[in-house]
Amino acid sequence: MAKELKIELDGSITIKSIEKSKEFPNVEFCAIQQWERINSVPTQNIYPALDSLNQLASVPMSDILDIIIEVFQKGGDSKLNVAQPPNLLPSLPSVPEKDNNISNAERAKLFKEKMIHRRKQSEMYSLWCDTLYRLSLANHYRDKVFWLLQYGFQGRVYPLPPHLNHLGSDLARSMLIFDQPKPLGVDGFSWLKLHCINLTGLKKENLLQNVYSMPKKPQDVYSSVAALVEKTRRQDAENGLHVAQVLNGFVRRKVIKQTVMTTVYGVTRYGARLQIARQLKDIDEFPKEWVWPAPTYLTTKTFESLREMFTSTREIQDWFTDCARLISSVCGKNVAEMMATDMYEIPNAMKQKNAFPPNFIHSLDSSHMMLTSLHCEQSPSQLPPPLDPSAQMCERLLTKPGK
Repeated sequence: MAKELKIELDGSITIKSIEKSKEFPNVEFCAIQQWERINSVPTQNIYPALDSLNQLASVPMSDILDIIIEVFQKGGDSKLNVAQPPNLLPSLPSVPEKDNNISNAERAKLFKEKMIHRRKQSEMYSLWCDTLYRLSLANHYRDKVFWLLQYGFQGRVYPLPPHLNHLGSDLARSMLIFDQPKPLGVDGFSWLKLHCINLTGLKKENLLQNVYSMPKKPQDVYSSVAALVEKTRRQDAENGLHVAQVLNGFVRRKVIKQTVMTTVYGVTRYGARLQIARQLKDIDEFPKEWVWPAPTYLTTKTFESLREMFTSTREIQDWFTDCARLISSVCGKNVAEMMATDMYEIPNAMKQKNAFPPNFIHSLDSSHMMLTSLHCEQSPSQLPPPLDPSAQMCERLLTKPGK
């Protein structure tokens, strides 16, 4: 017998017993609740939005696919994100186990290099198999429409096939084109030039961020945070901090972008450290022995810079976090007092605190996406419904009524 807990507006808590589903006896109760919640929503509010989004059908493009297959068969190319086979990785020089001319420190260094080489070899094999599978799928469905979209539990829309879709890796997206092409319009060539500039990584311009800075001069929030972190790094380097000196020239927009972007979703310091470490690892000239120590420093400085730049935003986010922690703690205490034995697991305050920001934000995004998709479908300009919330906002701002 499962228990359902409900918090009323006056703060009172009611608990009622619910029988386990006979249709799905092995499914967790929370999944059953989500299924019942979806079924209780009028279909006229959900399915039309999904139908409008599914109009964005894509097909693998034969010309690009043939080029990628040729590159893959010739050994791949790391710069083009076409995986290389592991046998192309240079082998390490063999060292006799019993060599008295090698010190313990040198032997430890060689052992570490051997472990790194083995890990790299395993990664290359995994990526090679993944690329082979993607290319096989694309070749099989060449010039055919082959997928539909589905709703996630937060209301967001995701592609059914995980390996080949327009929201996947650069390699997957490069092989796909829209099934129903649309004219680029009067400013289409300008947008193509801006896209080419973005691909260089030297200049990025986020339209949604620029909206909030109007009528001021448009700014890039990622570059602004990177500049603030770099300013702090220079001060620390002048004071003799070694890690700050090592990071000279490596505090780049791309390094801290993902961390800044996921801050609103409640990214933890541990998660942010992994994000920054991945970016530093991809920089060839960055010293590999600092790939793990340096991200700890950059994570701290990035979080401090964000709090300095977005004081009100961080205060609101902290308030939501405190609410989630407090409510889950109170619920757990009251449940423990009201129920002696037959009870489900008491809510974990830490898990509830960490899960609330992304679920709340994604739910807002999905609601806006549904409304925008329906608006685009009914628009005289027949705009394709965007899947990215940022693109939705930009489209509304750039599209004039009746045009």
